[in-house]
Amino acid sequence: DQRQDLPDSVVVRNEAGGLYLRSDAVIYVLRTLGRAKLARALQMVPRGLRDLAYRFIAKIRYAVFGREKELCPLVPPGNRSRFLP
Repeated sequence: DQRQDLPDSVVVRNEAGGLYLRSDAVIYVLRTLGRAKLARALQMVPRGLRDLAYRFIAKIRYAVFGREKELCPLVPPGNRSRFLP
């Protein structure tokens, strides 16, 4: 199973099958959403520092944004192939 080697983090698979992890995944998503300037600015920060900030935000996100206890996202059938089973 490919997932067992992945971290407990944001993981994004690109069109070619490559994987982006943590802050690299955030940068990829920003580019995909048309936020290229912000993506370039973040990419100028060394990955170690970006990932440190990523992990910090991941630790405090529920305290800041709250947590939905019974949230179960429904993925539309056309997008299911984009997620690992």
